[in-house]
Amino acid sequence: MADISIAIIGAGIIGFQVGRELLSNGFDNFAIFEANQFCGEHSSSRNSGVLHAGIYYPEGSLKQRLCVEGNRLWTDISNDLGIPLIRPGKFIISTNSKEDSILEDILELTKKKNVPGIRRMSKLEIDEVSPYVNISNGFLSETTGILNVSEALKKFENFFFQKNIPVLKGQKVERIEREGKEFILLVNNEKIRAEVVINCAGLNGIQVREQLGLRELEDYWVKGRYLKLKKEFYTNKLIYPVPQKNLKGLGVHTSFDFDKMVRFGPDTEEVDKVDYSLKESVIDEVYPAINKIFKGIEKSELMVDYSGIRSKIKLRETGKQHIDFWIKNPISNYFEVLGTESPGLTSSPSIAKYVVSLIR
Repeated sequence: MADISIAIIGAGIIGFQVGRELLSNGFDNFAIFEANQFCGEHSSSRNSGVLHAGIYYPEGSLKQRLCVEGNRLWTDISNDLGIPLIRPGKFIISTNSKEDSILEDILELTKKKNVPGIRRMSKLEIDEVSPYVNISNGFLSETTGILNVSEALKKFENFFFQKNIPVLKGQKVERIEREGKEFILLVNNEKIRAEVVINCAGLNGIQVREQLGLRELEDYWVKGRYLKLKKEFYTNKLIYPVPQKNLKGLGVHTSFDFDKMVRFGPDTEEVDKVDYSLKESVIDEVYPAINKIFKGIEKSELMVDYSGIRSKIKLRETGKQHIDFWIKNPISNYFEVLGTESPGLTSSPSIAKYVVSLIR
């Protein structure tokens, strides 16, 4: 039976950030277990790649606090590991007078929450984007960035290789049992003893915790689909709509990679299984949301791109969504990071600091 001090379950961005933070705090006898053959195959690599400013989340919540801190921390991490990161900023716009009032409410909240880098759009900026969007008013988030997530995953994996920390791909934790103060993990029919377990398993996180008898949560998955634009479009800034009430995401917005190819999405659809397949009918289904906000986009100029699934969670007893990150220590020496939908990518460095502070 192999012995390690700490087992991290999940080699996505959050699992990697937790590992890096452990090393920074003097922990070096740990391994990262990944069920899939590639790291970050699910939530980490199937999102917009946007680093958010902390605008939308409830004041005082983990999402709000850790998002603002995480956004700042990514600058040093990207420099240290050589991860491509740009900060074009983001325009959040209203399209009519009704949305203007929502926009004003959001602006007031950003002041109360001390979100950095927020200011109203100038007339010059409104004129600049008006050929591309139906705009009534808007504001700018200057700290919003775009991260090359695929490169980030590669850089993290190489970082751990150089530090002699095992990143074990295709090694699913099939069972966890408590034995005294320690844990026995069954991984591909091999038993591994660990003093501490950190659950960063994303979409499989609840399945992991249930093996330890923790059953107060259940999965709540929302699929988002992205379309790519075949022609050039506005890429000086990201463009987001005013978020509507009861929306399961932030609304269909623009994002782009470092090649400046624009995509629109994601939309939101509740699902009960992990299925990333897309049909051509997605274009017809998402197009009305695009057409409401953006100008000069024809259906024929759009193509199906990819999809992702938001790792939301519900409280089993009430059936209500838990809207904040779920970062808990429900059992001695067991720590879990669940519900890390957006802004999970942005918050990952500060999530890691939070988790490691609980261990210490």
